[in-house]
Amino acid sequence: IAMMIPDLENPFFTSMTKAVAERARASGYTVMLCDTDGRPDREAEYLKVAVSESVAGLIIAPASDAITLDEVIERRLPVVCIDRTAPGYDLDSVVVDNVGGARRSTELLQQAGFRHIACISGPEHVETADQRTAGWREAIFAAAGAAPDPDYDVRTSYSVAGGESAMAALLDLPNPPDAVFAANNTLAVGLLRTLLAQGLMPPAYGVLAFGDLPLLTYTPLGVMVVHLPSREIGEVAADRLLERINGFDGPARHIV
Repeated sequence: IAMMIPDLENPFFTSMTKAVAERARASGYTVMLCDTDGRPDREAEYLKVAVSESVAGLIIAPASDAITLDEVIERRLPVVCIDRTAPGYDLDSVVVDNVGGARRSTELLQQAGFRHIACISGPEHVETADQRTAGWREAIFAAAGAAPDPDYDVRTSYSVAGGESAMAALLDLPNPPDAVFAANNTLAVGLLRTLLAQGLMPPAYGVLAFGDLPLLTYTPLGVMVVHLPSREIGEVAADRLLERINGFDGPARHIV
């Protein structure tokens, strides 16, 4: 089974991959792991390998919304999208509620008394980043009756370095935010490093991480963390793919 993820160093995807590997092994399959590094060109290279090798199926977290799976579909290779869907393709997928989760996360910061909440999210055209930004916008609009300050809407790479630089840019604004919604765990680690360097730390400064923070030796007191069930996502995706490999040909299933 080929599995393609955008960031092997991120414990969210590591946990997910381990769950897939365990399910696959129990059914007599091994997993060929491909780290696309979030790059569509690298993803395309791995897809060519997948369709040319004797793989039984594919589990993929698309690098962007422009993913092309035509050759995979033509080869009738069973596919399950994980964490992100593949726009334009009617495929099984297992994802989290990104819009609803981000909206609720922002509301938690609002309920804690923060009024100027920024969002640091991943690259544009990456489904999770776009949807989590949309959920943040919904919460801000519902509370203020107006769209959020565009300076508070920051897009960067899904990385620790991206979180660091994005937080530094927000703190340099004439009217910096008093809280930040971090759209994934690596961004949260990065922005916390910047805040620490500036002497700003929760709970005085609001931080909510969308995803657990295993990259830190401890979670700083006052940081809000929304757990994402990475292992369960991996298990469900593996089970759905194994069903396809074993002959299930029903309509696509979108599991949230």
